[in-house]
Amino acid sequence: GGGGGGGGSRMHVHVDKPGTRWVAICALGDTSTFLLDHAPGCRRCWTGGGAGTPGAKWADWHKVSCDSCREVTLRSGDCLLFYGDPAAGVAHGVLGTRKGSAPPGLPSWCQGGRVSCQFRQTEIRQNFAACGAYS
Repeated sequence: GGGGGGGGSRMHVHVDKPGTRWVAICALGDTSTFLLDHAPGCRRCWTGGGAGTPGAKWADWHKVSCDSCREVTLRSGDCLLFYGDPAAGVAHGVLGTRKGSAPPGLPSWCQGGRVSCQFRQTEIRQNFAACGAYS
Protein backbone atom coordinates (compact mmCIF):
# COMPACT_ATOMS: atom_id res chain seq x y z
CA GLY A 1 0.00 0.00 0.00
CA GLY A 2 1.63 3.18 -1.19
CA GLY A 3 -0.81 5.67 0.28
CA GLY A 4 -2.84 7.19 -2.54
CA GLY A 5 -5.54 8.68 -0.34
CA GLY A 6 -5.12 12.29 -1.35
CA GLY A 7 -5.61 13.77 2.13
CA GLY A 8 -9.01 14.92 3.24
CA SER A 9 -10.91 13.10 5.96
CA ARG A 10 -9.31 9.98 7.39
CA MET A 11 -10.35 7.24 9.80
CA HIS A 12 -7.64 5.23 11.57
CA VAL A 13 -7.30 1.56 10.72
CA HIS A 14 -9.11 -0.48 13.36
CA VAL A 15 -10.98 -3.71 14.09
CA ASP A 16 -14.63 -3.45 15.14
CA LYS A 17 -15.78 -4.27 18.66
CA PRO A 18 -17.19 -7.65 19.69
CA GLY A 19 -20.80 -8.15 18.65
CA THR A 20 -20.28 -6.82 15.12
CA ARG A 21 -21.33 -9.13 12.30
CA TRP A 22 -21.71 -7.93 8.71
CA VAL A 23 -20.82 -4.32 7.84
CA ALA A 24 -22.05 -2.55 4.68
CA ILE A 25 -20.57 0.83 3.81
CA CYS A 26 -22.25 2.92 1.11
CA ALA A 27 -20.32 5.91 -0.23
CA LEU A 28 -21.71 9.27 -1.39
CA GLY A 29 -19.87 12.38 -2.49
CA ASP A 30 -16.10 12.54 -2.93
CA THR A 31 -14.07 9.45 -3.80
CA SER A 32 -12.20 7.89 -0.88
CA THR A 33 -9.44 5.35 -0.45
CA PHE A 34 -10.61 2.64 1.94
CA LEU A 35 -8.07 0.29 3.51
CA LEU A 36 -8.56 -3.41 4.25
CA ASP A 37 -6.08 -5.80 5.85
CA HIS A 38 -5.80 -8.80 8.15
CA ALA A 39 -5.20 -7.15 11.53
CA PRO A 40 -2.31 -9.23 12.92
CA GLY A 41 -0.12 -8.39 9.93
CA CYS A 42 -1.16 -4.75 9.49
CA ARG A 43 1.47 -2.17 10.42
CA ARG A 44 -1.17 0.59 10.48
CA CYS A 45 -3.58 -1.18 12.84
CA TRP A 46 -2.96 -1.40 16.56
CA THR A 47 -6.37 -2.70 17.56
CA GLY A 48 -7.16 -6.36 17.05
CA GLY A 49 -3.56 -7.47 17.59
CA GLY A 50 -2.08 -5.45 14.74
CA ALA A 51 1.60 -4.61 14.49
CA GLY A 52 1.09 -0.85 14.80
CA THR A 53 2.07 0.91 18.02
CA PRO A 54 -0.41 3.28 19.71
CA GLY A 55 0.84 6.48 21.25
CA ALA A 56 1.29 10.20 20.74
CA LYS A 57 2.95 9.75 17.33
CA TRP A 58 0.15 7.50 16.10
CA ALA A 59 -1.52 10.55 14.60
CA ASP A 60 0.79 9.79 11.66
CA TRP A 61 -0.58 6.27 11.11
CA HIS A 62 -1.45 7.18 7.51
CA LYS A 63 2.25 7.77 6.76
CA VAL A 64 3.22 4.24 7.82
CA SER A 65 4.05 1.91 4.96
CA CYS A 66 2.13 -1.36 5.05
CA ASP A 67 2.64 -3.80 2.17
CA SER A 68 -0.27 -6.00 3.24
CA CYS A 69 -2.92 -3.21 3.25
CA ARG A 70 -5.25 -3.31 0.27
CA GLU A 71 -6.48 0.04 -1.01
CA VAL A 72 -10.04 0.03 -2.32
CA THR A 73 -11.32 3.08 -4.20
CA LEU A 74 -14.87 3.92 -3.11
CA ARG A 75 -16.64 6.25 -5.54
CA SER A 76 -20.02 7.83 -4.94
CA GLY A 77 -22.64 5.07 -5.18
CA ASP A 78 -20.24 2.22 -4.32
CA CYS A 79 -20.96 -0.20 -1.50
CA LEU A 80 -18.49 -2.40 0.37
CA LEU A 81 -19.50 -5.43 2.43
CA PHE A 82 -17.27 -7.26 4.90
CA TYR A 83 -17.56 -9.48 7.97
CA GLY A 84 -16.66 -7.23 10.91
CA ASP A 85 -16.51 -9.76 13.74
CA PRO A 86 -13.20 -9.21 15.59
CA ALA A 87 -12.41 -12.92 15.23
CA ALA A 88 -12.27 -12.36 11.46
CA GLY A 89 -9.50 -9.79 12.03
CA VAL A 90 -10.63 -7.37 9.32
CA ALA A 91 -8.68 -4.17 9.88
CA HIS A 92 -10.25 -1.27 8.01
CA GLY A 93 -10.11 2.51 7.75
CA VAL A 94 -10.02 5.45 5.36
CA LEU A 95 -6.72 6.74 4.02
CA GLY A 96 -8.22 9.91 2.60
CA THR A 97 -10.59 11.56 0.14
CA ARG A 98 -10.08 13.25 -3.20
CA LYS A 99 -11.60 16.69 -2.85
CA GLY A 100 -13.87 17.79 -5.67
CA SER A 101 -14.29 14.26 -7.06
CA ALA A 102 -18.03 13.93 -6.36
CA PRO A 103 -20.11 13.41 -9.50
CA PRO A 104 -22.35 16.27 -10.64
CA GLY A 105 -26.03 16.26 -9.79
CA LEU A 106 -25.78 15.18 -6.14
CA PRO A 107 -27.58 17.16 -3.43
CA SER A 108 -25.53 19.94 -1.84
CA TRP A 109 -25.00 17.90 1.34
CA CYS A 110 -23.09 15.33 -0.74
CA GLN A 111 -20.76 17.91 -2.27
CA GLY A 112 -17.40 18.92 -0.82
CA GLY A 113 -16.75 15.80 1.23
CA ARG A 114 -17.36 12.13 1.84
CA VAL A 115 -20.66 10.81 3.19
CA SER A 116 -20.45 7.27 4.52
CA CYS A 117 -23.68 5.43 5.28
CA GLN A 118 -22.89 2.39 7.40
CA PHE A 119 -25.15 -0.49 8.22
CA ARG A 120 -24.02 -3.01 10.81
CA GLN A 121 -25.53 -6.32 11.76
CA THR A 122 -24.86 -6.92 15.44
CA GLU A 123 -25.56 -9.57 18.04
CA ILE A 124 -27.82 -7.24 20.01
CA ARG A 125 -31.08 -8.53 18.52
CA GLN A 126 -29.90 -12.13 18.88
CA ASN A 127 -29.01 -11.48 22.54
CA PHE A 128 -32.43 -9.96 23.24
CA ALA A 129 -34.14 -12.87 21.47
CA ALA A 130 -32.14 -15.38 23.52
CA CYS A 131 -33.52 -13.91 26.76
CA GLY A 132 -37.12 -13.91 25.49
CA ALA A 133 -37.52 -10.18 24.81
CA TYR A 134 -39.45 -10.80 21.57
CA SER A 135 -41.71 -13.60 22.86
